[in-house]
Amino acid sequence: MAYTTVLCLATFWLGGVATAQDVIPTFASFVQSYSRSYAADSAEYAQRRVHYEKLSAAADVQNKKVGKLWTAGPNDFWDWSPSEMSSMYGWVSSARPEMSSGGSRLQTIQKADFLQQKVNTSLPTSKSWNYLKSLQSTKNQGGCGSCWAVAAVTLLESATEIHGSQRSFSAQEIVSCVPNPRECGGQGGCRGATVELAVDWVLKNGAFEEFQAPYIGRDTSCNNPGEKALIAHQKQAGSSFGMHGWDTLPENQYEPLMRALAEKGPVAVSADASMWHSYTKGVFDGCQKDSIINHAVVATGYGQNEAGVKFWDIANSWGLSYGEHGHIKVLRKDDDGTNQCGDNRDPAMGTGCKGGPSKVTVCGMCGILYDSVVVHIKK
Repeated sequence: MAYTTVLCLATFWLGGVATAQDVIPTFASFVQSYSRSYAADSAEYAQRRVHYEKLSAAADVQNKKVGKLWTAGPNDFWDWSPSEMSSMYGWVSSARPEMSSGGSRLQTIQKADFLQQKVNTSLPTSKSWNYLKSLQSTKNQGGCGSCWAVAAVTLLESATEIHGSQRSFSAQEIVSCVPNPRECGGQGGCRGATVELAVDWVLKNGAFEEFQAPYIGRDTSCNNPGEKALIAHQKQAGSSFGMHGWDTLPENQYEPLMRALAEKGPVAVSADASMWHSYTKGVFDGCQKDSIINHAVVATGYGQNEAGVKFWDIANSWGLSYGEHGHIKVLRKDDDGTNQCGDNRDPAMGTGCKGGPSKVTVCGMCGILYDSVVVHIKK
């Protein structure tokens, strides 16, 4: 079936009171609004309706909650099957790639300067990098489990812009070329990998710009854009655009992520996005402490709303029709790194490598503090 990207229906948060804007449209209205091509008397229509109505019922419960922080509503994914929805993740969590804990991640420095600052150094109450030109376009990974590659590209593009230059990076090249022999985060390509693998590959090999290898959202051979061109930019590697390393932030710690966002720029983070598909507006608090990390995204800032509810501002990779212009605000608490922790009992669904532990601790709403990545670009 053909999927058409359209704007979500408008919703408004009014202190937890359900309004006319919170009413979920019928499936027939959804089919018309989202330009679905399946016929009303077809088997596919009936199957899609089951998926849609299941989400509709859950959304109705959410929107009737007193004091709710976020509003649920239909979007381009509401008639997808569970297997189709799972293709929107592509990131498995726990035992990280070996290189992410070793010296190969930083070629010229041993530890990022901002990580060595004292924790009592004051930080602003809010920070947003959404003004960057590189963040104005909303990326859409489509039905390929390439969130790890798209997150890496978003991270690299924003970092190079902050440090004085602007260029694009090809998510398709990363999907096609990054090896994943230990099956960290999946089996590679559209079947999942990790941001760490992506940025380390770019550091060592360089990267095409988007126009040199446009995104097609499926697995291709690495030399598809042109083997000679690939060899040419590999010789320059990351130094060709000022990249001299990358780092993971301290695991499950609140303050380092705040500091990185305040002082350095956007940060690639992990999350349990299993419940994100119904989000349209507000501050999402729909995850349990026990979260299965399955998605890579980019934190572009943090802040609080008019009611004083704190949040992380997250750029997703599900297109402009998702959430708040492609973003989701995820609940943030000052004790995220201590009292907001649970177990990820299925690491193989996220960033975990083959043979890794069967359970890991994840902290923050949707496990958002578990695994965070920054890149280092010279001015």
